[in-house]
Amino acid sequence: MSPPLCLCKKLITLVIVMALLIAEPSCPALALNPISHGPNLAKTVALTFDDGPHPWHTPQLLDMLETFQVRATFFVVGIKCAENPLLLKEIAERGHTIANHSWSHPNLVELEDEKIEEQIRLCNQAIEGITGRSCHFFRPPGGNWDSRTLKIAEKMGLRTVLWTINSYDTGDKSLTAVEEAQMVTRKTTPGAIILLHDGGNFTLEALPHIITTLTRKGYSFVTLEEMFQDPPKPINLNF
Repeated sequence: MSPPLCLCKKLITLVIVMALLIAEPSCPALALNPISHGPNLAKTVALTFDDGPHPWHTPQLLDMLETFQVRATFFVVGIKCAENPLLLKEIAERGHTIANHSWSHPNLVELEDEKIEEQIRLCNQAIEGITGRSCHFFRPPGGNWDSRTLKIAEKMGLRTVLWTINSYDTGDKSLTAVEEAQMVTRKTTPGAIILLHDGGNFTLEALPHIITTLTRKGYSFVTLEEMFQDPPKPINLNF
């Protein structure tokens, strides 16, 4: 004699629940990809500057941002922080977010796991040792990443952030400063993360055009800490 239909349904439900419990991971799921865009609920944009600090360029960049009353995010290289500690302190004191861009700017995809972790850890230590502040964001040099890079960064409590718009301010394209600014502002949408670099006159020429144009369009500028107000906590992962 077949069991009642209601009993069969209960047994099926119980089996499904048990399967889900067994399959549940023991740690939070990793993001499949780095972040490349912020929330689009408001007309905010994040200016991010890679590769500093530089003794001759960073002070000019900081003064320009101060003139426009804009706060940005600086993805700094650890070895340059060690060489220019007062500049790193000044970036923090002026209200900007400081983020991790590795210790010596290698292609992390080509490194062993231990070396990737060392690159991130040493940069973190330089930032915290000089500024007294912890770091919440990481950008792999050149934007080169793989699943190992994401795992290691998340293990260390860092959110991996790339960009929405590449400004090409390192001369990768044959654009004038004005053309670069026009390209950036044309592509900008709410929540955009803009990649710029700390280290060249081209950036200093283009930046005023970018800021004034986006301001006229009703955008405001935020740091990544303001854009993402819930940085992850370090978790234990098995490699």
